[in-house]
Amino acid sequence: MLLLNTTSSSTATKAFPFFDLPPELREKIYLLLFVSPRPLSLFFSSKVPAYFPHDLLLTCSQMYQEVRPLFFAYNRFTIRLTRHCSELDYFLSPDFLDARRSIRTLHLLLSRWGSNSFFARTLAPFISDMILNGSLRNFEIAVKIHTQRKFEEMMVAGGEVYGEGHENFEAVKELLTDPYLESKALWSGPIVTLDLFDSELMTWDEMKLEWKDVSWMVGLGCA
Repeated sequence: MLLLNTTSSSTATKAFPFFDLPPELREKIYLLLFVSPRPLSLFFSSKVPAYFPHDLLLTCSQMYQEVRPLFFAYNRFTIRLTRHCSELDYFLSPDFLDARRSIRTLHLLLSRWGSNSFFARTLAPFISDMILNGSLRNFEIAVKIHTQRKFEEMMVAGGEVYGEGHENFEAVKELLTDPYLESKALWSGPIVTLDLFDSELMTWDEMKLEWKDVSWMVGLGCA
């Protein structure tokens, strides 16, 4: 009787041979576990974002190798650029290079351009690298109505307007017209929707219903 109980206990605690499953089935299980219905913010100061699948990644080296690239490839990510950009330090760091280049879908909300031409001279080149040397293929930018009007003024003036505003407009245009992108769009709308988006009261798709597709400004058709 004692032997029977020992055998039963051993059977109950035996680990499931997860890695014996076909890779395709393991991938489907992973995606059910960590793909978010909402875009995930890349605006963080911590090296370990709360939404990251820590438990899975710490299981073993094989789990880490399988889960990490899938997490960044199948989730949608968002950056809201403000005047202060210190919370993007880790995103732009060498430690995050592989993860950054694994991202396939990115939404960029431009509330401001950041100090010292941060968008045009720092962030835009990093995003360009994500396209050229990485997996970024779906990219959309949202700007305020005020910014859209400034862009229109620059278009009317042609090459006669220079400075930070012109530099930012050219950076937006260069990013969105990259031939490696499979889907791309430029949106314009009221800043209040950005606040609702940040508060998780509005999804990206719901926000686009309130905004206007102005992709034509950078030489694109409607999204």
